[in-house]
Amino acid sequence: MDRRPFLAYESINLIIRSKSFVNVEKTLTLAETIEPGKNAVLFYDSSRLLEKFLLSYVEAGLRKRQPVIYLGGLNTEDMIKEKMLAHGIDAHSLGKEGLLHITTHDDVFLNKGRFDPLRLHSILFKKAAKIHDRHNGRSIRLVAESNWWLLSDLFEKGLEVEEHFDVAPSYLSSVCTYNIAELIKYVSIYHLARLSELHDSTLLLTKNSLANSTQFYSSLGNCIVQAVEKFDDSVRPRKKHSRFISELLMDLHLKLGTEKMAELEKHVEERLSRTLLRT
Repeated sequence: MDRRPFLAYESINLIIRSKSFVNVEKTLTLAETIEPGKNAVLFYDSSRLLEKFLLSYVEAGLRKRQPVIYLGGLNTEDMIKEKMLAHGIDAHSLGKEGLLHITTHDDVFLNKGRFDPLRLHSILFKKAAKIHDRHNGRSIRLVAESNWWLLSDLFEKGLEVEEHFDVAPSYLSSVCTYNIAELIKYVSIYHLARLSELHDSTLLLTKNSLANSTQFYSSLGNCIVQAVEKFDDSVRPRKKHSRFISELLMDLHLKLGTEKMAELEKHVEERLSRTLLRT
């Protein structure tokens, strides 16, 4: 796991201006560097951009004859197959070859309608092992419409799953995807920081913006420091802080209390939206 220290507070330009689908190609290039056994999280703000990225990422893996597991969110298996076909991916034939496997978060994590985290091992990782054996030890790509956790009101459960994903097979690389505008609206900045810290790589893809791991994490830290300076300079962190952003936020919570911390988070959310989403 890439343990990113909270170091960069300088005001830097983190946003690369570009056309939307050029951003998809650039983000796809960054995602292509993910090695087996590593994981990434992609933050996006447009369902259209997400679909373009996911299908391009799947297609890029299939061209290399790498088996792909597609973990759908609110889309059914048939809906995913239709979108793939429109993108030029013959999901039916590839499924017969054992190169493409489509399932959903409902299938993996729900047991008779109830959340069951153990199914990650008994369903998903067991499936990956069979695919790995069938294809002579080839690496496998897992791509997930992870916003399911948020929309199913199970985000904190999802975060627990992310925290234990380090036991994933070494031949499996994964990309989780979350709508950052909805995350900023519905979950705490602490949770956003933890998501970034739990993945080896963090990518940002929005209609007008593109950022890599260091840029995103630095931008989040910078927004927190600027908000603290405006809100309560007496609890301002040192210029160089060796701990994670999530740990710093817990310290601030202890110093400020729940009510003031909620107010501070609102300032951070506003700054982060302006910086990353250009709102």
